[in-house]
Amino acid sequence: MESKNGARIYKKAYIQSILILFVIMMIAGGITTLISTGQFNRITDAGRELIEPGNFQFVDSPAYPFWRWFTTLALLN
Repeated sequence: MESKNGARIYKKAYIQSILILFVIMMIAGGITTLISTGQFNRITDAGRELIEPGNFQFVDSPAYPFWRWFTTLALLN
C-alpha cells in the first residue's frame, strides 16, 4: 500500500479560503471609503524624519473606482 506524504487541500477548503479573502478585501475597500484621509506634517531632525505633534490635517483622498479594490497591491506603488 502506498502512502501519500504532505498536506492535502481539498477543493472545498480552497474555495472557502479564496471566498474569505475576497470578503476581507471587500470589507477593507468599503471601510477606506468611510474613513477620512489625513496626514501629519513631518520634520527632519538629525537625519531622522519625525512627525510634528498636534499638526494633523485632512487631505482629499483619491476617488478610486470599485474595480481597483481588486488590485490593491498596485495601489501600494
